[in-house]
Amino acid sequence: IVSCADDSSVRTWDAESGTVLNVMTGHEDEVWSVNISPDGVHIASGAQNGTVYQWNSATAAWKPTLSTVVSVDHGIYTVHYSPDGTSLLTTTADRMIRTWDAFSLTLLRTFHGHSHVVRSAVFSDMNTIFSGSADRTIRIWDANTTECLAVLEGHEDEVTCVAVSPRGDKVVSGSIDRTIRLWDPETKELLAILRDHTDTVLAVSFSHDGNQLVSASGDCTIRLWDLQANITSTLDSLSPHKSPI
Repeated sequence: IVSCADDSSVRTWDAESGTVLNVMTGHEDEVWSVNISPDGVHIASGAQNGTVYQWNSATAAWKPTLSTVVSVDHGIYTVHYSPDGTSLLTTTADRMIRTWDAFSLTLLRTFHGHSHVVRSAVFSDMNTIFSGSADRTIRIWDANTTECLAVLEGHEDEVTCVAVSPRGDKVVSGSIDRTIRLWDPETKELLAILRDHTDTVLAVSFSHDGNQLVSASGDCTIRLWDLQANITSTLDSLSPHKSPI
């Protein structure tokens, strides 16, 4: 497990024991986002001061070495590797999505279209990117041409997070409007609105088989949703936290 924090650190954890394996220091501001490359060899981290660090985690002990730094003069809300690990995308407060060569961290493409901060973005496959913005929309992009293929609308406040199912047949978005919305990326149809959270939805993620969805919120709960059954109600709820998750 990899985590980031406002103490400027990136930490790796043993998923079974919960012990800290390594503390990676080097950022000079709050770290807002982390992502592990598909092969597990690299970790990318993005900070409030607009820097992206890429760490080499190839050794068995996960000893990190700082390889490259990129500055785009705005806070980095998202870092996310492409499925083959050759590209890295970032989203920033300047309303842009950028893709970078994951080895040299040279800029590849810039995506324009959102009218407000881009809070979240993910690769669906090598050809498609989904993004969510404070402009209340989710956009679908051609990852190679930067063309905006579709705009999904319906949220009543800022979109804070997006995720794509492992099969690529569903997209989910979370918002300050306290709802989770499930979309069909092919037809652009809104499939369901999940309303159990009582505060901002801060994170969403699919299970590996795509049959369940987990969400975290400012209401201090983690909720589990069964996408094969009645997805309009929560399958389970965890609430041991005392602060937003």
